[in-house]
Amino acid sequence: MVELEKPRFDAAAFLARAGLGRRVVQLAPKDAFFSQGDSADSIFYLQKGRAKVTVVSASGKEATITLLAPVILWEKRRSRQ
Repeated sequence: MVELEKPRFDAAAFLARAGLGRRVVQLAPKDAFFSQGDSADSIFYLQKGRAKVTVVSASGKEATITLLAPVILWEKRRSRQ
């Protein structure tokens, strides 16, 4: 019996295009894509640029939690025996 090789799924290519349930948006610097208190009903994938994650206190003071950069998606392949 011949074993067929499964096609590899390219997550970066999948996320780079808009499609059913996905959309690609470009934001200007300092535009917000999520705000504290919004419902968390989406997943965001940063393709290029940077994002600053901040929190705002009840008194209006803003603190930076972290800075995000695009993630390189990779796949660890098992060696075939």
